[in-house]
Amino acid sequence: MRITLTGFAVAIVLAQPVAAQDRIVLGGPMRFSSGDGAFLGGFVGVAADVRRLEPFAYLSEDGGVWAMQTGAGIPLVRGDKGRLSLRLGAEIVLGGPAVEPGAHPMIGTGLRLGHRFGVVASVDRAREFTLSRAGVFVRW
Repeated sequence: MRITLTGFAVAIVLAQPVAAQDRIVLGGPMRFSSGDGAFLGGFVGVAADVRRLEPFAYLSEDGGVWAMQTGAGIPLVRGDKGRLSLRLGAEIVLGGPAVEPGAHPMIGTGLRLGHRFGVVASVDRAREFTLSRAGVFVRW
């Protein structure tokens, strides 16, 4: 966990200044699934489109559990109208019924189609669970 957050901080410092880049607002439904079952929920978040990575932060709710996801997407395929990324980060459980707050490292993939407006989809996997998201984004 500490390595993931340290790596994320180093990547932010070495990236181009965020103020000069596009910010991305994302939102939509999500699905949390584990061996105990699956829950539907929603997420909203922001990301910054910098040269070699896309740092992101999401706030989500599913099954009454509130969590924040932070990390960065590293483009594997990048075009004018789309991007396929490898996603590294962590989910930080904030609270909810019968859960202990804590952080879980995650890895996944994400797809973004469109330029100024478009759709996004991602699947992130932790050892204990999987998060699937689909939604829309706006860049400004």
